[in-house]
Amino acid sequence: MIVAHEMINRMVLKVLFGLEARAARELTHPNDAVYEVGVAAGRFTMHQASSGQAGGRLC
Repeated sequence: MIVAHEMINRMVLKVLFGLEARAARELTHPNDAVYEVGVAAGRFTMHQASSGQAGGRLC
């Protein structure tokens, strides 16, 4: 489990998903969001597990 704030979350996602720095900086998400990140078939997937907003696949 990782508990972090916006910039750290962006950098974690940058590393996991191989994003360019610019794309990582442009990511936004609500402060009350909880994300589930998993690995399947050698690929990372990320789903919004809970928040005040509707969930869905993010990356």
